[in-house]
Amino acid sequence: MNIIQHTSTQLTVENSNRQWLWGVLFSIPFVALGLGLTAFTSNVTTLRCQRTKSAQLSCQRIVTGLLGTEITLIPGQVMKAGVVTANGVGVVLSTSKGQMELAKHRLMVREEQRDIANRINAFIRNSQQQNFKIQQDDRWAGLITGANFFIPGMAIIGVALAIPMYVLCNFDQSSGQLTVEKRYRLFNTKVMNQYKLIDAQHAEVKRLPISNRSPIYLVRLMLISTKSIALSPPTRDRQECETLANTINTFLKLKEV
Repeated sequence: MNIIQHTSTQLTVENSNRQWLWGVLFSIPFVALGLGLTAFTSNVTTLRCQRTKSAQLSCQRIVTGLLGTEITLIPGQVMKAGVVTANGVGVVLSTSKGQMELAKHRLMVREEQRDIANRINAFIRNSQQQNFKIQQDDRWAGLITGANFFIPGMAIIGVALAIPMYVLCNFDQSSGQLTVEKRYRLFNTKVMNQYKLIDAQHAEVKRLPISNRSPIYLVRLMLISTKSIALSPPTRDRQECETLANTINTFLKLKEV
Protein backbone atom coordinates (compact mmCIF):
# COMPACT_ATOMS: atom_id res chain seq x y z
CA MET A 1 0.00 0.00 0.00
CA ASN A 2 1.24 3.44 -0.93
CA ILE A 3 -0.57 6.63 0.11
CA ILE A 4 0.08 9.11 -2.68
CA GLN A 5 -1.97 11.98 -1.25
CA HIS A 6 -3.76 12.45 2.05
CA THR A 7 -5.41 15.79 2.82
CA SER A 8 -8.63 16.81 4.51
CA THR A 9 -10.52 16.53 1.21
CA GLN A 10 -8.60 13.95 -0.81
CA LEU A 11 -7.14 10.51 -0.25
CA THR A 12 -5.29 8.71 -3.00
CA VAL A 13 -4.00 5.20 -2.40
CA GLU A 14 -2.32 2.77 -4.77
CA ASN A 15 -1.80 -0.96 -4.36
CA SER A 16 0.12 -3.41 -6.49
CA ASN A 17 1.23 -7.00 -6.07
CA ARG A 18 2.18 -10.09 -8.04
CA GLN A 19 -0.51 -12.47 -6.89
CA TRP A 20 -1.52 -12.95 -10.54
CA LEU A 21 2.04 -14.00 -11.38
CA TRP A 22 2.06 -16.78 -8.78
CA GLY A 23 -1.19 -18.06 -10.28
CA VAL A 24 0.32 -18.17 -13.76
CA LEU A 25 3.50 -19.87 -12.50
CA PHE A 26 1.41 -22.44 -10.59
CA SER A 27 -0.54 -23.30 -13.75
CA ILE A 28 2.46 -23.78 -16.05
CA PRO A 29 3.18 -27.42 -14.96
CA PHE A 30 -0.47 -28.37 -15.64
CA VAL A 31 -0.42 -26.77 -19.10
CA ALA A 32 2.99 -28.28 -19.96
CA LEU A 33 1.93 -31.74 -18.74
CA GLY A 34 -1.31 -31.52 -20.72
CA LEU A 35 0.51 -30.58 -23.91
CA GLY A 36 3.16 -33.23 -23.32
CA LEU A 37 0.63 -36.01 -22.76
CA THR A 38 -1.28 -34.97 -25.86
CA ALA A 39 1.88 -34.93 -27.96
CA PHE A 40 3.17 -38.31 -26.72
CA THR A 41 -0.10 -40.27 -26.50
CA SER A 42 -2.27 -38.99 -29.36
CA ASN A 43 -0.87 -41.57 -31.77
CA VAL A 44 -2.00 -44.15 -34.29
CA THR A 45 -0.02 -47.37 -33.84
CA THR A 46 0.03 -49.71 -36.85
CA LEU A 47 1.29 -53.30 -36.82
CA ARG A 48 2.22 -54.76 -40.23
CA CYS A 49 3.20 -58.40 -40.63
CA GLN A 50 3.93 -60.72 -43.55
CA ARG A 51 4.95 -64.34 -43.87
CA THR A 52 8.19 -65.13 -45.61
CA LYS A 53 8.76 -68.16 -47.85
CA SER A 54 10.16 -69.97 -44.81
CA ALA A 55 6.85 -69.36 -42.98
CA GLN A 56 8.52 -66.89 -40.67
CA LEU A 57 6.73 -63.69 -39.60
CA SER A 58 8.32 -60.33 -40.33
CA CYS A 59 6.58 -57.53 -38.41
CA GLN A 60 7.07 -53.81 -37.95
CA ARG A 61 5.43 -51.19 -35.78
CA ILE A 62 4.59 -47.78 -37.24
CA VAL A 63 3.74 -44.99 -34.79
CA THR A 64 2.25 -41.84 -36.32
CA GLY A 65 1.48 -38.81 -34.19
CA LEU A 66 2.06 -35.14 -33.57
CA LEU A 67 5.80 -35.73 -33.20
CA GLY A 68 6.10 -37.46 -36.57
CA THR A 69 6.32 -41.08 -37.73
CA GLU A 70 8.53 -43.78 -36.22
CA ILE A 71 9.02 -47.21 -37.77
CA THR A 72 10.40 -50.04 -35.60
CA LEU A 73 11.19 -53.57 -36.74
CA ILE A 74 9.84 -56.14 -34.27
CA PRO A 75 12.87 -58.23 -33.17
CA GLY A 76 12.59 -62.00 -33.45
CA GLN A 77 9.57 -64.11 -34.33
CA VAL A 78 6.16 -62.97 -33.06
CA MET A 79 4.58 -65.98 -31.33
CA LYS A 80 1.52 -64.55 -29.61
CA ALA A 81 -0.15 -61.38 -28.32
CA GLY A 82 -1.62 -60.71 -24.90
CA VAL A 83 -3.10 -57.84 -22.93
CA VAL A 84 -1.66 -56.47 -19.70
CA THR A 85 -4.08 -54.20 -17.87
CA ALA A 86 -1.70 -53.15 -15.08
CA ASN A 87 -0.38 -49.60 -15.45
CA GLY A 88 -2.18 -49.19 -18.78
CA VAL A 89 0.32 -51.36 -20.68
CA GLY A 90 -2.21 -52.75 -23.21
CA VAL A 91 -1.21 -55.14 -26.01
CA VAL A 92 2.08 -56.99 -25.48
CA LEU A 93 3.76 -59.01 -28.22
CA SER A 94 5.64 -62.14 -27.15
CA THR A 95 8.52 -62.84 -29.52
CA SER A 96 11.45 -65.23 -29.68
CA LYS A 97 13.61 -62.34 -28.45
CA GLY A 98 11.39 -61.34 -25.52
CA GLN A 99 8.34 -59.14 -25.05
CA MET A 100 7.48 -55.82 -26.64
CA GLU A 101 4.60 -53.45 -25.98
CA LEU A 102 2.63 -52.62 -29.09
CA ALA A 103 2.10 -48.95 -28.18
CA LYS A 104 4.90 -46.61 -27.10
CA HIS A 105 2.63 -44.91 -24.58
CA ARG A 106 0.35 -46.13 -21.82
CA LEU A 107 -3.33 -45.31 -21.48
CA MET A 108 -6.37 -46.94 -19.94
CA VAL A 109 -6.80 -50.46 -21.36
CA ARG A 110 -10.06 -50.79 -23.28
CA GLU A 111 -11.91 -53.59 -25.04
CA GLU A 112 -10.25 -52.44 -28.25
CA GLN A 113 -6.88 -53.72 -27.06
CA ARG A 114 -8.30 -57.17 -26.33
CA ASP A 115 -9.82 -57.29 -29.81
CA ILE A 116 -6.45 -56.30 -31.33
CA ALA A 117 -4.66 -59.07 -29.43
CA ASN A 118 -7.27 -61.63 -30.54
CA ARG A 119 -6.91 -60.61 -34.19
CA ILE A 120 -3.11 -60.82 -34.00
CA ASN A 121 -3.32 -64.34 -32.51
CA ALA A 122 -5.81 -65.36 -35.20
CA PHE A 123 -3.35 -64.24 -37.88
CA ILE A 124 -0.48 -66.14 -36.23
CA ARG A 125 -2.55 -69.35 -36.18
CA ASN A 126 -3.76 -68.97 -39.78
CA SER A 127 -0.77 -70.04 -41.87
CA GLN A 128 -2.71 -69.36 -45.10
CA GLN A 129 -2.87 -65.62 -44.45
CA GLN A 130 0.21 -63.95 -45.88
CA ASN A 131 -0.24 -60.32 -44.84
CA PHE A 132 -1.71 -58.65 -41.81
CA LYS A 133 -2.32 -55.05 -40.75
CA ILE A 134 -4.04 -53.64 -37.68
CA GLN A 135 -4.21 -50.21 -36.05
CA GLN A 136 -4.66 -48.93 -32.52
CA ASP A 137 -6.00 -45.37 -32.73
CA ASP A 138 -5.38 -43.47 -29.49
CA ARG A 139 -5.76 -39.94 -30.84
CA TRP A 140 -8.98 -39.15 -28.98
CA ALA A 141 -7.91 -40.98 -25.83
CA GLY A 142 -4.60 -39.07 -25.79
CA LEU A 143 -6.35 -35.78 -26.42
CA ILE A 144 -8.76 -36.35 -23.55
CA THR A 145 -5.94 -37.40 -21.22
CA GLY A 146 -3.97 -34.26 -22.02
CA ALA A 147 -7.07 -32.08 -21.72
CA ASN A 148 -7.56 -33.28 -18.13
CA PHE A 149 -4.45 -31.26 -17.23
CA PHE A 150 -4.41 -28.59 -19.93
CA ILE A 151 -7.93 -27.25 -19.34
CA PRO A 152 -7.55 -26.81 -15.54
CA GLY A 153 -4.17 -25.17 -16.15
CA MET A 154 -5.67 -22.69 -18.59
CA ALA A 155 -8.55 -22.06 -16.18
CA ILE A 156 -6.05 -21.17 -13.44
CA ILE A 157 -4.32 -18.78 -15.83
CA GLY A 158 -7.66 -17.17 -16.61
CA VAL A 159 -8.42 -16.68 -12.92
CA ALA A 160 -4.91 -15.36 -12.28
CA LEU A 161 -5.13 -12.81 -15.09
CA ALA A 162 -8.47 -11.65 -13.69
CA ILE A 163 -6.61 -10.48 -10.55
CA PRO A 164 -5.68 -6.79 -10.82
CA MET A 165 -1.97 -6.16 -10.67
CA TYR A 166 -2.53 -2.51 -9.77
CA VAL A 167 -5.36 -0.66 -8.01
CA LEU A 168 -5.57 3.12 -7.62
CA CYS A 169 -8.29 4.58 -5.37
CA ASN A 170 -8.99 8.32 -5.29
CA PHE A 171 -11.43 9.56 -2.62
CA ASP A 172 -12.40 13.16 -3.42
CA GLN A 173 -14.74 14.77 -0.91
CA SER A 174 -14.88 17.99 -2.94
CA SER A 175 -16.67 16.21 -5.78
CA GLY A 176 -18.15 13.49 -3.56
CA GLN A 177 -16.70 10.85 -5.90
CA LEU A 178 -14.61 7.74 -5.50
CA THR A 179 -12.60 6.78 -8.59
CA VAL A 180 -11.22 3.24 -8.74
CA GLU A 181 -8.73 2.37 -11.46
CA LYS A 182 -7.68 -1.24 -11.94
CA ARG A 183 -5.03 -2.58 -14.28
CA TYR A 184 -4.75 -6.17 -15.42
CA ARG A 185 -1.89 -8.05 -17.05
CA LEU A 186 -4.15 -9.48 -19.78
CA PHE A 187 -3.73 -7.13 -22.76
CA ASN A 188 -2.65 -4.47 -20.21
CA THR A 189 -6.33 -3.74 -19.66
CA LYS A 190 -7.29 -0.69 -17.62
CA VAL A 191 -10.76 -0.39 -16.03
CA MET A 192 -11.99 2.77 -14.32
CA ASN A 193 -15.20 3.15 -12.30
CA GLN A 194 -16.70 5.95 -10.23
CA TYR A 195 -18.92 5.74 -7.14
CA LYS A 196 -20.64 8.26 -4.85
CA LEU A 197 -18.97 8.71 -1.47
CA ILE A 198 -22.37 9.29 0.11
CA ASP A 199 -23.14 5.61 -0.57
CA ALA A 200 -20.11 4.40 1.41
CA GLN A 201 -20.93 2.49 4.60
CA HIS A 202 -17.51 1.26 5.67
CA ALA A 203 -14.35 -0.41 4.43
CA GLU A 204 -13.56 -3.86 5.75
CA VAL A 205 -11.06 -6.67 5.37
CA LYS A 206 -12.42 -9.79 3.69
CA ARG A 207 -10.81 -13.21 3.66
CA LEU A 208 -11.22 -14.93 0.31
CA PRO A 209 -12.99 -18.32 0.44
CA ILE A 210 -10.01 -20.23 -0.93
CA SER A 211 -8.73 -23.49 0.54
CA ASN A 212 -5.20 -22.42 1.27
CA ARG A 213 -2.89 -22.78 4.24
CA SER A 214 -1.98 -19.10 3.92
CA PRO A 215 -5.17 -16.98 4.04
CA ILE A 216 -5.64 -14.38 1.32
CA TYR A 217 -7.29 -11.05 2.07
CA LEU A 218 -8.50 -7.93 0.29
CA VAL A 219 -10.19 -4.67 1.25
CA ARG A 220 -13.80 -4.12 0.21
CA LEU A 221 -15.88 -0.98 0.48
CA MET A 222 -19.48 -1.66 1.45
CA LEU A 223 -21.94 0.55 -0.44
CA ILE A 224 -25.62 1.27 0.07
CA SER A 225 -26.78 1.48 -3.53
CA THR A 226 -24.66 -1.27 -5.10
CA LYS A 227 -22.73 -4.35 -4.14
CA SER A 228 -19.40 -3.96 -2.38
CA ILE A 229 -16.30 -3.14 -4.41
CA ALA A 230 -12.72 -4.37 -4.03
CA LEU A 231 -10.21 -1.63 -3.24
CA SER A 232 -7.05 -3.75 -3.22
CA PRO A 233 -5.53 -6.74 -4.99
CA PRO A 234 -5.59 -10.05 -3.08
CA THR A 235 -2.74 -10.33 -0.60
CA ARG A 236 -1.57 -12.45 2.33
CA ASP A 237 -0.70 -9.33 4.33
CA ARG A 238 -3.70 -8.89 6.63
CA GLN A 239 -2.06 -6.04 8.54
CA GLU A 240 -1.63 -4.03 5.35
CA CYS A 241 -5.31 -4.58 4.50
CA GLU A 242 -6.38 -3.47 7.99
CA THR A 243 -4.22 -0.34 7.69
CA LEU A 244 -5.79 0.53 4.35
CA ALA A 245 -9.34 -0.10 5.62
CA ASN A 246 -8.78 2.01 8.74
CA THR A 247 -7.22 4.83 6.71
CA ILE A 248 -10.25 4.91 4.42
CA ASN A 249 -12.74 4.74 7.29
CA THR A 250 -10.96 7.55 9.16
CA PHE A 251 -10.90 9.74 6.06
CA LEU A 252 -14.59 9.15 5.37
CA LYS A 253 -15.43 9.39 9.10
CA LEU A 254 -16.78 5.86 9.13
CA LYS A 255 -16.32 3.15 11.74
CA GLU A 256 -12.94 1.42 11.75
CA VAL A 257 -12.42 -2.35 11.34
